[in-house]
Amino acid sequence: MAFNLLREVNKVLELLSLPLVDDITINTDRDAQRVVNKIDEVRLELEANGWGWNTSNRVLEPDINGEIHLDGILSFRNPLRRELQYRNIDNKLYDIKKQSFKFDSGTRLILIEDLPLDLAPPYFIELVTAQTAWELRATLGGNIQDTLSSLQDNWIRKKANAIQRNIDEQGLNFLGSKKNCNYSWRSFWGLDR
Repeated sequence: MAFNLLREVNKVLELLSLPLVDDITINTDRDAQRVVNKIDEVRLELEANGWGWNTSNRVLEPDINGEIHLDGILSFRNPLRRELQYRNIDNKLYDIKKQSFKFDSGTRLILIEDLPLDLAPPYFIELVTAQTAWELRATLGGNIQDTLSSLQDNWIRKKANAIQRNIDEQGLNFLGSKKNCNYSWRSFWGLDR
């Protein structure tokens, strides 16, 4: 199923016992607009960890001025795992050792890219939606009680655990091997199986 922002916003609104919306425009309901903004914030936060679908090992070529631009790149690292000699300054690659933005040839890096949810797999979209609901559950507007009902709270936990099981079963993980992976969104949420 293709990504549909309106559908994901309405999932979050429904979980928070807020009225659903028919469209998302600049004049959208205040609560719905907060959900849209939070979805994008959560997406960036989770994407920055590096997933198989937004991570690539490639050579970046300099432009005509000898500069390598990093538009759409969240982070990068050296594929040889040596000390990183580059930095992102104003979306341009900076060589720390040479103290220069100028490159004579391409540079190979492992890139974690900032990709829209349209290009993300379904499990990641569900993860973003569930975490968005989780983070907004006690803070969104005056339209809800202090917390979600225990039924809704349990649904979010079950959904998050089902997503984690799906990730585990498919052998999907963050950048790096499972043995060396220290990050788990489950621990970020404080969720247990």
